[in-house]
Amino acid sequence: MNPRRLLTGLSTLLVSGALLTSTHGSAAADPDYIQGVKLPDPRAPLASWTAAQQYMPDEVSRRYGFPSWDGWMVLADELGDRLSQLGRAAMMRECFGTNDASTYLMPWAMCRSDFAALDLAKVEAELVAAGVAADERASTMARIKQDYANAKAVVDRLDEEAKRDPGLQKLLNDVEAGKKEWAAYAAGHASEVALFAKLRDAVRSGKRNDPGFDGCDALTRPPFEKLVRAVAKKIPWETETLEDYMSYVTTTTEAYVTTAAWAACGYSIHPSMDRVLGQVVTVPAMSAHLGWRSLALSKIAVDGYKPRFADASYYLRDEGKTYVRLLGVDKGNGNPTFGEVKKLTKQDDETTISFKTGVAADVCLRWETRYGEKQCAERGDVPDESSPETVPTAYAAGLKPNLSVMVQGRFPVVVYNKAKKKVLALFGVALK
Repeated sequence: MNPRRLLTGLSTLLVSGALLTSTHGSAAADPDYIQGVKLPDPRAPLASWTAAQQYMPDEVSRRYGFPSWDGWMVLADELGDRLSQLGRAAMMRECFGTNDASTYLMPWAMCRSDFAALDLAKVEAELVAAGVAADERASTMARIKQDYANAKAVVDRLDEEAKRDPGLQKLLNDVEAGKKEWAAYAAGHASEVALFAKLRDAVRSGKRNDPGFDGCDALTRPPFEKLVRAVAKKIPWETETLEDYMSYVTTTTEAYVTTAAWAACGYSIHPSMDRVLGQVVTVPAMSAHLGWRSLALSKIAVDGYKPRFADASYYLRDEGKTYVRLLGVDKGNGNPTFGEVKKLTKQDDETTISFKTGVAADVCLRWETRYGEKQCAERGDVPDESSPETVPTAYAAGLKPNLSVMVQGRFPVVVYNKAKKKVLALFGVALK
């Protein structure tokens, strides 16, 4: 079992269902909306979201796949330079629901920069520009001013305490380290960042022939192949699921962007890539490296991170791990299929794998979630009577009769020589 696998037991936080397919109800039914401001089309590029449309407190933002304050960190990274003042106002509502400083140590460290950039005069100007009626504008501003006051009380108090508290100072230092690391990465990988953003919008469109996909395979596959070949030897032989294998190609910001862009492009190539993409983008907020906020979260939301606070009542809550659904694709469920290839039959852009009948030895028979992590509860031998599996030919590298393969979600995750315990292909990449 992969010891570095991300927590998977947070199912209660996982956003269920599909993204919105139509505009939500009126402001009367949902008082945190701005009356007269139509919610953005979930299939529209984020660049098309207006300043006022970004005012999405949690009950709205979760419908787009970004629940809670840490989900808002990922949404803010998605919006980038297009993040509006009203967007920041919504963020403050999620970061600081009350003015109880001890409850908001991690949000304070993460959200204080955006609080400092929030300008109430500019917030009102965005409401005016959106044509919001005077009475609705007044009620919206009253709510935002109260949220601002709550945020200011927390930020002012903890900023002052941080001057004398090494634990609070460590939080700030590590967040700043995340900012610098992202700035350095983005400066050296501008084209990769831009391509990934374009592919995310293409996936959001729901159209596999969206123009944003044009030429993407030639741009994303070579760097992904290089990454896979570099990490393949580090992956334990015992690795057994798509999620486990995926964790090894998303460990750094560069690896995450490389893998996620490849998977997003794959959405246009074959439907089986939906689940592969879901494994990359339906993740805890701390694992979605889209900008400095999500990268900083990956530094302070990890298990075992325990700054020593001067105030004995302070401690970090288990935060930063709310699941986000960046593109409306799910990770999916279902166990992998293991088998030895008997015959390969190609038709159009798909290959059907027929398996030999035999015995699959030492496989996991039953999974359980313990302490928030999926673990194998029972192992044993089972008859190998796998039904044929049809996979995309574009990702069928290394498949040959008499070799073994693990297929999950109609995707050939790994091809291997069982007798020699040697992996021959991974994620459709032939290992040289």
